[in-house]
Amino acid sequence: MATSTSADKKKRKKWYSVIATQEFQQMPLGETLALEPQEILGRHLHLNAMTLLNDPKKQAITVDFQVREIKGDIGVASLVKYTLNTSQIKRLVRKTSNKIEQSYAFTTKDGQQCKIKPILFTRNKVNHSTLTSLRKGTEAYLQQQFQQQTLHELFSFIFSNKLQMDLKSVLKKIYPVASCEIRSFYKEPEHLQQQPPATK
Repeated sequence: MATSTSADKKKRKKWYSVIATQEFQQMPLGETLALEPQEILGRHLHLNAMTLLNDPKKQAITVDFQVREIKGDIGVASLVKYTLNTSQIKRLVRKTSNKIEQSYAFTTKDGQQCKIKPILFTRNKVNHSTLTSLRKGTEAYLQQQFQQQTLHELFSFIFSNKLQMDLKSVLKKIYPVASCEIRSFYKEPEHLQQQPPATK
């Protein structure tokens, strides 16, 4: 009896539509190729935020969706990552200023473990103690926001640029920063969120 070849399997594959969750009005995100619907669970789709939000101002942002549910032959994907393109960050760099990059791991109000990587640019060169104060101020502000907001609320807060502007306003009390951006914000993969208890 003849066995199926890889070419035969490829012929049997079909395109499955993927839509966003209710928070994004179940808008179409694209299609992905698979033998059967269950195969697309966990797959990622990378999109430009300009296309997603129909806003040219968001063209420097990339977003990742992950298929988390199958409804019939359609995959339903949740937003899991926001990334500011490197080219946009390079435009903000100035020789006469300091760049502050940090990475923080926090848990949202609805229990989602996430990482957020803010990037700040000072107006002028500042001393080490001022940089330390800016880092501490950034961490305190972000920790408070994570305690008060759900994952979806935080994504919306960052997309609208409100989090960045509010953080800039808070840090002004320490030292006025020229620019405050979120380099990336993402939900930790499930296998990292559910670590087994340590054995003694």
